[in-house]
Amino acid sequence: MGTGDEQGIIETARRAFDANLHGAEFQAVLADDAQLPWLIDGLDPQQGGRYLDLATGNGYVALALAAREPDCQVTGVDIAAAAIATNAEKATAARLGNICFAAVDGIGLPFDDGAFNGVVCRYALHHFPALATTLADVHRVIEQEGRLVVADALRHDADDVDFINRFQALQPDGHVRMHGREALLEICTAQGFALEASQLTAIAFPRPLDAAHRTLLTETAPEIRALYGIAVEGETIRARFTVLNARFRRCDRPS
Repeated sequence: MGTGDEQGIIETARRAFDANLHGAEFQAVLADDAQLPWLIDGLDPQQGGRYLDLATGNGYVALALAAREPDCQVTGVDIAAAAIATNAEKATAARLGNICFAAVDGIGLPFDDGAFNGVVCRYALHHFPALATTLADVHRVIEQEGRLVVADALRHDADDVDFINRFQALQPDGHVRMHGREALLEICTAQGFALEASQLTAIAFPRPLDAAHRTLLTETAPEIRALYGIAVEGETIRARFTVLNARFRRCDRPS
């Protein structure tokens, strides 16, 4: 359970994602069938292994992992209880008996120490209100030498006015903070995860262009907007993000 501010962020995100996670546009934007096998391979799935998809969303990774590795047990957790109920229905329809879903707030994880061989988290780190605390608990629930695989959009190093976090905050979905590549890696390594491999991909999405977005664009230099491929098309604004995909191995946390 988080603080009052943290719970407020969680509730905002819950409402947004319960409403949108299974929408056709949302699913189309987040799908990346080239990225997906890289994330799953990074878990190094083993026969009989146990894997957690943290902030599973619409179950994109969890369902694919369960289907590809029928001898593994997969757990998907998210704050969006209504949305993950739909994930459970999808699993039943696909006759996947090796997967389950549960609603959790993501600050504390209701699992035993070393419960999982690996954890994957896609497009969610920027939503956690207490990221270091969450990663510390992720470290706890992964077995020694287990894997953590993450993917998250990055703040550009040249964004010296923090445009992207101001931009993201205009969307009422519980955004907390996007980090630069080195800062994000440092947060992960500080909680006991050793980087083994990484690659960059990209994600682009549309958003309604309202008055608040217009004001922000007017206040922001063109060279900063260009870092994120900001483009206005009628009443729609489009943005493009670089995504860090990183594979870690669990090690001892720094003392």
